Amino acid sequence: MVTLIEAQTRIRTGMQYLTQSIAVDAYILDALKETQRDLEIGKSLPKFLITEDATFTGLAGVATANLPADYIRLAEEHVPVWTSSDNQSTRELKIDAYGYLRQVWFGSTLSTPQAMAIRKSSIVLFPTPGDAWTVTYSYYAHAAILVAPSDENVWLANVPDLLINGAGMRFAADRQDKENAAKFSTLYAANYASYLAKIVDEELQDQSVVMGGNR
Repeated sequence: MVTLIEAQTRIRTGMQYLTQSIAVDAYILDALKETQRDLEIGKSLPKFLITEDATFTGLAGVATANLPADYIRLAEEHVPVWTSSDNQSTRELKIDAYGYLRQVWFGSTLSTPQAMAIRKSSIVLFPTPGDAWTVTYSYYAHAAILVAPSDENVWLANVPDLLINGAGMRFAADRQDKENAAKFSTLYAANYASYLAKIVDEELQDQSVVMGGNR
């Protein structure tokens, strides 16, 4: 596992042993945070960002629950599952747009959830549950933000070179250091290609293989 201070040291070393200072390390930290933000808004996200088997809970007559603060989006391969309060009934929930589900279920007397919509900061079940409920789901979560020198997060654990070279590229560019910006950019591009290839491999592993299906 690579820590924040180790990441900062590697970037300074990559810039011909740039002298350490509070100001320099603060700028590098900002570059690491910016790189992480950019990676986490991409359409393709890595499995190491998935939080598995999280739960929403609610009482009878309550159809909503708040999304967690670190929520990015649902993990598509993990269908949300509603469970009744007595744990005797379960159902996979269809995911659809709030406006569409509101029209479909308007006036329904059914009290067993069949579908779920995701809004800006909450989820809504349709129809409204008649009993207390739990929904189990998995989602892509923002990684912990680096702050203290000893901090670690899943980006530094799984793809440290990607985060470090991306931050080095930004930091060098801000300093108008064209030579080192180009060096970090080349390394980042290679790291990013490997990173995307790994994501594709993970997605293919989740797909069922059908004989003759690719013909």
